[in-house]
Amino acid sequence: THVLPVVDIKHWPRTANKEEKEEVSAIENLPKDYIVTVGRVSHVKGTWETLQSLIGTGLTMVQVGGGSEHDRTDLLNEGKRVGVPILCMPRLSQPALRGLIRGARAMVSHAHKEPFGLTPIEAMAIGVPALMVNEGGFAHTLASVESGRLIPRNDMAAWKAAYLDAKDPELRKKWATAGRAYVEENFTCLL
Repeated sequence: THVLPVVDIKHWPRTANKEEKEEVSAIENLPKDYIVTVGRVSHVKGTWETLQSLIGTGLTMVQVGGGSEHDRTDLLNEGKRVGVPILCMPRLSQPALRGLIRGARAMVSHAHKEPFGLTPIEAMAIGVPALMVNEGGFAHTLASVESGRLIPRNDMAAWKAAYLDAKDPELRKKWATAGRAYVEENFTCLL
């Protein structure tokens, strides 16, 4: 037997509270239409592949999780070169992170062989589509719920289609409802 990671659902409410709204409104230069990716700027977290998947979409990449100054500079320069705006975030409070994710078109990850990954769980908990590479732990977390997409790493057409799907209000509503219920049933520790 094993114990799966869980989230404390009280930290991921269905709707934004006053503190969350205030903290996310204080984030400078936050674009209107963006995706969020969480994890250090690195190959293993798939940062560069996420950037490549955004070429031509008009979406900004908001990266949370740090990384070396050198890696962040390289990422920002590559974003300029390929025409994808990037915003690298500092460490955020829980309400600011929640608000940032809640305002995103999707939570995205191209992480290599992620053993589990809480990011799709957190996104689903607050109703944001989870668009994840179809490998590692993400395949387990998202396989039995319609709350986003599992996408082959190098299928750029599928990534672009998923970004468009994540914009559809009816589909987002359907995914949000399914995702929250799935998280509450499978990934919370209710005492």
